[in-house]
Amino acid sequence: MFYGHIINILGEHQKALECTLKSLDLKRFFYGESHPETSSLYSRLAFVYEYIGENKKTLEYLARSVDINKTVFGEKHLWVAGAYDNLSLAYDIVGEYQKGLEFYQKALDIRKAISGDISSPVAVSYMNLASTYANLKDNEKELEYALKALEIRRFGFGEIHQETANSYESVAIAYRHMRKHQHLNTVKKFSISGG
Repeated sequence: MFYGHIINILGEHQKALECTLKSLDLKRFFYGESHPETSSLYSRLAFVYEYIGENKKTLEYLARSVDINKTVFGEKHLWVAGAYDNLSLAYDIVGEYQKGLEFYQKALDIRKAISGDISSPVAVSYMNLASTYANLKDNEKELEYALKALEIRRFGFGEIHQETANSYESVAIAYRHMRKHQHLNTVKKFSISGG
């Protein structure tokens, strides 16, 4: 964990910003602009800006992180998918859900190309899409993607696993959003509590 992140957690966002900017300058000096370390610092810097409410800078630095990762790793790499996830989350935070969906879909396409249709990274993408569809109040799509994630996690992790439980919970939330309470009891009996 780096110093700027700890300060940010403690609520001293201006100090966190100063430390992160200094760290970014040093990383660029040592590694150059097109390096994974630099990309990671741009992501951290973006979320410091998000904490202080500067959403435009948040989006700018996350987009830069995506560009660096694409330059370093190519279009189809899990780091690029992760950078798209971060950018999507930032768009969700500012209420631009359609843009969020666009980048979550890109992340999903990358994960499917690399890991296949049935993999834990693909389940993560499905959960992200479900969350954004929930924000859009498109509860049928929310449920569709939550169920896809559940299917993958049941297959990959088995019935008794925390990730499977998380997926059951997401399915239950989607049904609740759809006001289909009759399905909740079925889903809840399979869900296990986390700890």
